Amino acid sequence: WIGSATYAGSIARHLVGQSNINLAPAYSDATGNYDFNPAINTGAASAYAPQKNGTALTNSPFQGYAAINSYETQQSQNWNALELSVRHPVTTNLFLTVAYTYSKDLTDQSSQSGSALTTVDPYHPSRYYGNAEGLNFPHSLAITAIYNLPWLQDSKGVKRFAFAGWKLSDITTLRSGTSATPFLSISKQGNGLRPDRVP
Repeated sequence: WIGSATYAGSIARHLVGQSNINLAPAYSDATGNYDFNPAINTGAASAYAPQKNGTALTNSPFQGYAAINSYETQQSQNWNALELSVRHPVTTNLFLTVAYTYSKDLTDQSSQSGSALTTVDPYHPSRYYGNAEGLNFPHSLAITAIYNLPWLQDSKGVKRFAFAGWKLSDITTLRSGTSATPFLSISKQGNGLRPDRVP
């Protein structure tokens, strides 16, 4: 029996990310704090209406324009893992390996957008620091089996060359699902990029 336990990790800094610098800032009113302007989100007011009932609305910095994307190198990512493995020759001809990895992939960037990843909140780039979408697989189990076919091992000549020494091998991997980033898909979402979050 051969067992091993290993720590592995990586870190990346100054990753290229895309930010919408024309995103409306967070909005507050008497009912609470929002990541978006509720009046815009519900269609109760035009996206560029300066007021509603005498109260100033929070709108995009550059009125009259849609998204203004800026490519910046301010994002980061890190991956850390515990890797465990056990190897054992079951018989002379059968060899088994079982490997398990527990890992976390964390980042402050969101889903892929073209050639760059996006920043959800350009005013607070690290606010949504968490599991990396499409890259964070917390649990992974791999089982490998190699079987040496026993026949004709003592043969000679062409028979040994053509038919002896063959192996059958299998790698089976079981892996948990990746993290996902939910987004709203409505016509007047304003700055409502995310569904409601439970504290």
